[in-house]
Amino acid sequence: MREIKFEAYDQEEKRMIPFEELIRRNGIHDFLDEYINPFVEMVGEWKTPRIYRQYTGLKDSEGTEIYEGDLVSYQKRNLSQAFGVGGGQEYLSFISEIKYRDQGFNVPQGFVRNLKVIGNVYENPELLEGRF
Repeated sequence: MREIKFEAYDQEEKRMIPFEELIRRNGIHDFLDEYINPFVEMVGEWKTPRIYRQYTGLKDSEGTEIYEGDLVSYQKRNLSQAFGVGGGQEYLSFISEIKYRDQGFNVPQGFVRNLKVIGNVYENPELLEGRF
């Protein structure tokens, strides 16, 4: 069974922080309020969505935990070249966003090497430009 944990985006520091840090900073009452209503926070008189990311239970090639919303670079085996039905490079390079779909995460698997978290869609949106 995979470990269940989350991160939240700290709008003041402009970075992702683990829930444990939210508890240390704000106390258990704020954490419970976040748990009961996890997708909305009050900013002045306005409700704004809060960004939460769930841990996939997997790590990249360097041991970094992979969360939904992470951007990963990786190389995948060129099966056409491997089976001799086409040419090209032995491995092709890709960048993907990790998303939760169909009761699972779309973390690249199979003939993959050099899987590495290079950022996330919240802190590094420029990495998405021209990729999708």
